[in-house]
Amino acid sequence: MTPGILVVENLNVTIEGRRIVSNVNLQLGPGVHSIVGPNGAGKTTLLKSILGLIPTSGRIVYDGRRLDPAEAAYSPATPIVDQLALVEDVLRAGVYNSRGGFEDAVSYLRRLGLQSYIRRRYSSLSSGEQRLVWIARTLGRRARLVLLDEPLSFLDVRNQSIVLRMLREYSRINNAVVILTTHEIHYIWYFDTVSVMNMGRILYTGPPEGLDKEVLEETYGVELRYVKVNGMSFYVPFIEGD
Repeated sequence: MTPGILVVENLNVTIEGRRIVSNVNLQLGPGVHSIVGPNGAGKTTLLKSILGLIPTSGRIVYDGRRLDPAEAAYSPATPIVDQLALVEDVLRAGVYNSRGGFEDAVSYLRRLGLQSYIRRRYSSLSSGEQRLVWIARTLGRRARLVLLDEPLSFLDVRNQSIVLRMLREYSRINNAVVILTTHEIHYIWYFDTVSVMNMGRILYTGPPEGLDKEVLEETYGVELRYVKVNGMSFYVPFIEGD
């Protein structure tokens, strides 16, 4: 098997008698990969399943062997942090027992423009600033498998673009598999692959240019418009006027 490949085969997750993830199959190599889909599609559950945080059936293999969660880095959508914790505390806790270290996390924090916040309480930051701190913490682990749940939420467009460039650079330097969930479907052409998920199932996985607009429209239940500006392509929702 090619080194650095994440393989998910026949993955199923049942919680309280309800099937949340159903027969998911993925094979993702080094690069930046997105998972899109509506609220409640199973995206967060899928990430947690890959990490072994919840019981599953199926097979998950990374780099030719069973994944050790300590080898991965995970950024949850809604982190739970002590109200008194400083940004420094959040970073130090995140890089414990990893290939990286505190200075790695601080380096990413600096690139995100928050180096002066190191001694501030995490709870005093805005939602977007907290998200950036958590991204710095996650990348500071220097893991070769990185999973981020909604890392672009709460961020303005400038910080979204900075984070996306940073993730691509991180993947290249570390030969890492980076997987993120997002609702920002206008960014899908940026990723190496996009997986469309709904009702626990993967409806499409592949290069963005192979994704039919109809799949997204059926998934989200809205009409989309394909827009091309200065050589860049976007899907945007069509909102009919009064």
